[in-house]
Amino acid sequence: MTTILPYNPETAAEEAKQRTQEWLRGVYKEELDRDIGQEGLDYWTDDIHGRGQSREDVLSNIRKSNEKWLVDTYKTELDRDIDDEGRKYWMGDLRGKGSGKEDLTYGSDRDAQTREQVLANIKRSTEFKEKEKEKEIIPLPIVCGSGEQLNSAGTGCVSIPKPKPKPKDENPRYKPDPRYTPDPSRPYNKYWDAIDAAADAGNRMTDDYYQRFLPQMRKEVMLSIDEMGAADRYHESRYEGTPPDYIDPADLFKKYRGGDSDSSDDDDNSDTVSSLSKRLAELEKKYSINS
Repeated sequence: MTTILPYNPETAAEEAKQRTQEWLRGVYKEELDRDIGQEGLDYWTDDIHGRGQSREDVLSNIRKSNEKWLVDTYKTELDRDIDDEGRKYWMGDLRGKGSGKEDLTYGSDRDAQTREQVLANIKRSTEFKEKEKEKEIIPLPIVCGSGEQLNSAGTGCVSIPKPKPKPKDENPRYKPDPRYTPDPSRPYNKYWDAIDAAADAGNRMTDDYYQRFLPQMRKEVMLSIDEMGAADRYHESRYEGTPPDYIDPADLFKKYRGGDSDSSDDDDNSDTVSSLSKRLAELEKKYSINS
């Protein structure tokens, strides 16, 4: 459980300064790659808590300083972090030699050199010259202009030869109908373009129907027919016994009725049974080979 202490102005101000100093130490490590000195710590702390500067203002000023420029120049020109010896030497040129300040960010401008002069001196150093020798010199690619291309040796540009025009067919087999052939130079027309789009969509639907839907439907129908035939052959192979050998259809009627048409099982008083019996008698008479 966090305990909330009563507000004390003196303690709060001191704690705020401590937080600012911790932040300054981190900024110096990240931006200048070194520990902050006591003079710089006091200066920037007073700048925030005494002169009304924000942390963003202080960070911006540090990044604009000569030391920050020198740190970045070492990484750019010499491809390494600056050491203490180089920092002290070049900062002496930037702030004026004989300043005697602990914090290298500040100092007298007496006999100070400009950044351009310091950069020129860095490039005259032996280390910079050795770095330049180590770099592999890569020739710049040749970029040809519009209508040009590299020659066979790849050393220059030549004009792209124009293609020879195709000979015109005096009697072409197919002459496009200008009414249905779109003209690239024709301006946009929302009515005709809409009709063209609808016709194109209809053509695609027709092609899809005949080329995809119907073949797929035929394949499914044929598969169903094959399955039905396979089922018939399977059950036919399992049938045991022989079908009844009846020549007269009347015998078949008697066989599957369970007896004679005058069987006492029929209920003559039922209209349904009477109607069925009458119909069966008519069928027996009609299809009997003896009648």
